[in-house]
Amino acid sequence: MPLGEHGLKDLLQPEALFQLVVEGLPSEFPALKTLGNRPTNLPVQPNPLIGREREITELTVLLRGSDVRLVTLTGAGGTGKTRLAFQAAAEVLDDFGSGVFFVSLASVRDPALVIPSIAQTLAVREVGGEQFADTLAAFLEQKQMLLVLDNFEQVVDAAADLAQLLRRCTKLTLLLTSREPLHLEGEREYAVQPLALPEAAALFRERALAVRPGFHGDGAVEAICLRLDCLPLAVELAAARMRVLSPEPLLGRLEQRLPLLTGGARDAPERQRTLRATIAWSYDLLSPDEQRLLARLSVFVGGCALEAAEEVAAAELDMLQSLVEKNLLRVPDDRYWMLETIHEYASQRLEESGEAGEIRGCHADYFRALAVEARARLRGPEPAACLDQLETEIDNLRAVLAWSEAVGTPDAAVEIVAGLIRFWETRALSEARLWLQRALAREIGSPQLRGDALYAAAWLSFKQGDYGRAGSYAGEALPLARKGADPRQLINALNASAAVALSDPQGHPDRAKPFFEEALAVAKEAGEAHSAAVLLGNLASLALAMHRWAEAEDYAEQSLAVTVPPQDEVRASGLGLIGMARMHLGRSQEAVPLLLECASISRSLGDRPMVAECLEAFAAIALERGQRDLAARLLGAAEAVMASIGGTLEPAMRELHERTLAGVQAQLTEPGLTALWAEGAAMDVDAALDLAVHLDQAGEPAASS
Repeated sequence: MPLGEHGLKDLLQPEALFQLVVEGLPSEFPALKTLGNRPTNLPVQPNPLIGREREITELTVLLRGSDVRLVTLTGAGGTGKTRLAFQAAAEVLDDFGSGVFFVSLASVRDPALVIPSIAQTLAVREVGGEQFADTLAAFLEQKQMLLVLDNFEQVVDAAADLAQLLRRCTKLTLLLTSREPLHLEGEREYAVQPLALPEAAALFRERALAVRPGFHGDGAVEAICLRLDCLPLAVELAAARMRVLSPEPLLGRLEQRLPLLTGGARDAPERQRTLRATIAWSYDLLSPDEQRLLARLSVFVGGCALEAAEEVAAAELDMLQSLVEKNLLRVPDDRYWMLETIHEYASQRLEESGEAGEIRGCHADYFRALAVEARARLRGPEPAACLDQLETEIDNLRAVLAWSEAVGTPDAAVEIVAGLIRFWETRALSEARLWLQRALAREIGSPQLRGDALYAAAWLSFKQGDYGRAGSYAGEALPLARKGADPRQLINALNASAAVALSDPQGHPDRAKPFFEEALAVAKEAGEAHSAAVLLGNLASLALAMHRWAEAEDYAEQSLAVTVPPQDEVRASGLGLIGMARMHLGRSQEAVPLLLECASISRSLGDRPMVAECLEAFAAIALERGQRDLAARLLGAAEAVMASIGGTLEPAMRELHERTLAGVQAQLTEPGLTALWAEGAAMDVDAALDLAVHLDQAGEPAASS
């Protein structure tokens, strides 16, 4: 399989996420359930749910009903829709055999990205030139699954996409939170009301105890909750003030703010005006410097690290801590973030401040610089750590992409997407192609950047099997690169052209060789050792596709001889290619340790396609040694690994797979093969790779098939 400029293939995605229950939590509501054998990514809540017994009972009845497949929780911001959805989903976890999954849409503003966001959460990758909607529907058609979609009001135009998904996937159930219903056929709207007074008072006292040990409260607590219309967020913000105020003084302050709390735009819902006033009240209690910082921090989407807050918003640590203590900022895992309702309010304050353009420009500059730094780190010895950091910042990267598009400067989009191909091709491939398509429709600042965008668009199209569009982009990128003076850009354009030729549906992979050879010559002359190693590996892949086993071994050994960082994906590829070549040459005893090392490195890098290819090779070797049951299990494991990312085997590996499968089918009954295949498919990656140790054994017990 040819590698791109960066060479890393699809990262490992978790096949199932499992929750932990923290002992000792209060028991008003039980902690979200342990999973047993049910896959889910529902977050465990740090606090018990106060009240809502009736709502939970009614929602679980709805979700368990066979005639209800779309439930929308509606209500003003701050009524606790998300928290209620989490608890209801946890209660019905055992009723959905394929699992319960939470999809946050907080950072999504484009309705076209809703389906890709669901697919990304479920680790479903688009295959070939199909649309994401078709790929996702095919994945979900037979699955009994509950999806919890949060903050749908900002992408309500995607309602038709959900309706189509529900029509095709008859076992799928959706639970949405939104400030407005979708108005779809079969939708059950469930209006989330404010808390009852006793529940609101209990919530206030519990949160006050967290900031003021020994707090008991008095009759003023109920009066405070009534003044706040018993809205959960408003109650929590008020309770946080118990750190510095007693209930009576707090009530007095609320009395002074009463006209503001009940006012606002006449055409806005009353509870929405109350929530806004509650946040405004909390904001008004801040110092001018704190107000300015809160507004500036709203430029971040999905939170930020301390360094980013300091550089973009000129934040000081003491002031950040003050905002955290006042419950306007939260800081889990060393990242600062706001509740969405507070974030919305702070964003409005930023726009009114007159410095929004400057702050958004600083935000864009910061993440453009991060992208430039990450591009170099992704070619270093620890790319996995860099990929994880980029995943954490993906919402901020998207915000910069959207901002650059809105202000008509596509250069930032090119630097962030084209510069981080390895990241986007493993995390959000279709989305990256969309950003690049939009950027290329505008006038990009320089031929250099346009060339980068064309190469990236060609490579990402190739990775999705859209060879026609890949060829079009590569055809424009190559002459542009030849006119320029950047050897790396020429290498990239030649590599993309070779990849397109290698995948020629007319069956002429030899047309790729001149492109690879020219790119290799350019890399050597420019001293680009990393690119040279990649290209030698690509020539080895080409030789394997053409059944030139000895030539493939020679090219792969040359690739491995190039100095590259330890644990680098190029080293893993070189080891695997040598192993594949020697296997085909009848030297499987030599191939096994090479493939094992390749699989180990690839596993650590999160390179699932390479792991799957190693498992395919192990299956072929197992069959050759008479270990038919092991071969069947390994084939099942390989298919499951590849399916988890929505990938497919390339022609050379597909040929090996079909030959191995035919050999196994000749020796096993159909029920026996099906059972062994299922055993392998059910294993996690580590367990599947552990099967390879049996290749050193002489044989295996006869199968009962």
